[in-house]
Amino acid sequence: MKFLDYYSKFDLIEQYRSANRRLILLDYDGTLISFFSNPSDAIPGDNLMEILCKLNTTKNDLCIISGRNRDWFDKWFVHLNINIIAEHGGCVKLKGQPWLKKETGPNRWKDAVKEVMNKYVRECRPTFIEEKEYAIVWHYRNAHVSQGNLLAAELYNELKEELNNENVDVFTGKKIVEVKVKGINKGAAIKQFLIANKYDFILAVGDDYTDEAMFEVLAPVNDSFTIKVGDDASFAQFNLYTPQMVVSLLEMFTHIAER
Repeated sequence: MKFLDYYSKFDLIEQYRSANRRLILLDYDGTLISFFSNPSDAIPGDNLMEILCKLNTTKNDLCIISGRNRDWFDKWFVHLNINIIAEHGGCVKLKGQPWLKKETGPNRWKDAVKEVMNKYVRECRPTFIEEKEYAIVWHYRNAHVSQGNLLAAELYNELKEELNNENVDVFTGKKIVEVKVKGINKGAAIKQFLIANKYDFILAVGDDYTDEAMFEVLAPVNDSFTIKVGDDASFAQFNLYTPQMVVSLLEMFTHIAER
């Protein structure tokens, strides 16, 4: 782990200042905003929206890349007219264009997953299930720590066994257990930007296991900076401890005059 200290931050800002074509990839929950007990409460505030608006310049390809679904983005971000990658790459909305959905096979696996997850919800009432188009997530952030961790391990093992022959992957993240269609990840999703454009500055920031595929893809790319929020081991080059530090860094970019 290498914290983004004063000298590293100065270099990052200078690289941003001198660049002519930039790509900025930002996770949402845990990166731009702190986690909430109820995910629907994690709405972007005026300050964050103002910063993102200022970063949406002709030199910048700004992209929010998140596990949230497209309906949520249509509610809160549609007026910004930026690039959005929802559900970790399942749905993509490029600037000024309509949503494009990744075609996958039938979702018969969802019924089996919900049946298993509902057993754990009944056993631990503060937990809940979130169903998306390409994934189903069991959230246990509101459970007692020891009980939540124990049940998460049990659920993960049960789902791995149950879904062994399905076209899905099972993951554990920050207070979640997630089942997601294979091949949908942030690393695959950002490749469209790298193929279509030549950038002399790339910044990617995220906080969870879902962002590691993005960091790994960018590791060999010149002029790229990757930041993990938190102190976990990561493919990212640097760490920042909190979303507030991320927003503060982005705000510094907004004070740089475009040539």
